[in-house]
Amino acid sequence: MEDSKKFSLGQLPDGMYLIARCIDETTRREGTFRDDKTGKDVKRVTYVTGYRCDGATFEHTSYGDPDSDKPVTERGEPITIVPFGARVLFSKSTYAKDDKTGQKLVQRISGKVLDVQA
Repeated sequence: MEDSKKFSLGQLPDGMYLIARCIDETTRREGTFRDDKTGKDVKRVTYVTGYRCDGATFEHTSYGDPDSDKPVTERGEPITIVPFGARVLFSKSTYAKDDKTGQKLVQRISGKVLDVQA
């Protein structure tokens, strides 16, 4: 794969859209981290898909339910496995802010498959 600049979907301004093409199949990744509050190990499952847009490459990560073999979120919503070559429309929205600082607390990045290359 040729060198290309890296891009983060977090840089996408609220209300803006980005169309990107899927260049890497979805990979299920598992990791374990120590919860500082409980002191216990917590399993974390992510589903990572690679994309390209205007010469930049980036990955979109969905956090999965570690107790499910199927690609579902921690809330049980299905995670879309995007086919290679599909064009996906991404948008970002922030749905919580800190009243005192105005800092954005939660960002939601959603992707919708537009079409699939034959």
